[in-house]
Amino acid sequence: MTCLFGCTCNQPEQLAHALAPIRSALVADPPVERWGLGYIQGGEALLSRTPRRSEHPVDFYQQLERLRSHYVMGHAAVADGLSGNVNTQPFRYRRWLFAQEGTIADISRVQDKLLDHVPGFLRRNLHGKTPAEYMFHIFLSLLHDTKSVEDPNLPLAESRRALYAAIKLTKSVLNEDGVEYNLGNITASNGRSMLAARLDKPLYMRNLMVAESSRDRTKADRDNGFRGVLLVSADTHPGEGFEEIPRESVLMVSRELRIEVAGVDS
Repeated sequence: MTCLFGCTCNQPEQLAHALAPIRSALVADPPVERWGLGYIQGGEALLSRTPRRSEHPVDFYQQLERLRSHYVMGHAAVADGLSGNVNTQPFRYRRWLFAQEGTIADISRVQDKLLDHVPGFLRRNLHGKTPAEYMFHIFLSLLHDTKSVEDPNLPLAESRRALYAAIKLTKSVLNEDGVEYNLGNITASNGRSMLAARLDKPLYMRNLMVAESSRDRTKADRDNGFRGVLLVSADTHPGEGFEEIPRESVLMVSRELRIEVAGVDS
């Protein structure tokens, strides 16, 4: 079901308890070419990637059950002719994590034009051939232009504007060369906030919750001190409690877990 997801919460030690009742939404159906997790610990962006094909479902919950992180994202790749760790998402650059679905029919035709928009110091961080990695580095370049790529307190509105500009620029290059593409949905986080853009198939959001005592999973009382959000890009509805994000929109989750949805180009 799931090819892309992102989640954030204010109590990392409770994340597994909050996700346990809906863990079925975090399963990628086979075959899966490559898959990985990105997460923030101690202010550092970390990756756990598996570049091997799986003929069995990939249970992301099983992988993140022991993580203690405010921000986690995962991605499972379908057949795209690519392989190896360098093409396995999520990607990272310093404090940023990024993952994206989608395909570009012949990226070799336009990769030089895309790289024209990426400064040299960022090009050295680009090692694979996925459309997502090119988009990520264009996004980083636009943040660098405003001297905000290193800003831990970057306003979400600025992050969204940079993401929209990266999407617009990439589409312009692809359209100019007549290259077929499907950019898919996107998640990004700098360890202080999170963005999710719906450009293609349905993107769903669910508020997370835990019981008053995580030791008593049958207890009905909700722990109002815990707050969390799960975002899932999936072909089918993940189940009760999930709401669909409008097409061509960006969901923004602040450090305080305030949620706002805006048009991609608004």
